[in-house]
Amino acid sequence: VKAENEAFVGTMEFSEHVNELLAGLVAAMLIATAIFMFFTVIKPLRALTGGMRELAAGNFDVVLPGVGRKDEIGGIAGAVDEFKMRLAEKMRMEAEREAEIARREQAERDERARLEAEQARIVAEVVAELGQGLENLAKGNLTYRVSKEFTAEYKKIQSDFNGAIEQLQDTVQR
Repeated sequence: VKAENEAFVGTMEFSEHVNELLAGLVAAMLIATAIFMFFTVIKPLRALTGGMRELAAGNFDVVLPGVGRKDEIGGIAGAVDEFKMRLAEKMRMEAEREAEIARREQAERDERARLEAEQARIVAEVVAELGQGLENLAKGNLTYRVSKEFTAEYKKIQSDFNGAIEQLQDTVQR
């Protein structure tokens, strides 16, 4: 019984050593797995997250880490990189469209300003010609007629002025 008991205690001690050794191996494997996961999954994901944040902030020049990898992280990085390129293209097209709209609006403003300046020049000519006619009338010259051709808008004014002077001249002659 004593010999069996000692054999049993020896077997138990051996089992405890094997269990401790296995527990140590499992702990070492867990630590190695954690380190492996940190360097192959967590660290690249953090780097990718940082790149995505820069992209979200509007920096389209950021190079996303993980692009070209053959695993899931590479797939995510590739998808985000494709999104980045498409978004940059969309923003470029939008900027071009806004620049075209601004160019058209500026051209319209320039054309309006040109038309207004032309209209102001025409009005100034009409006023100057009528002023010359009134000056001649004030001096008693009833033979003066506005001979400069006015634009269609001011033809009636020219005709009315010349008609009034002619009527006045006829009246004075009679």
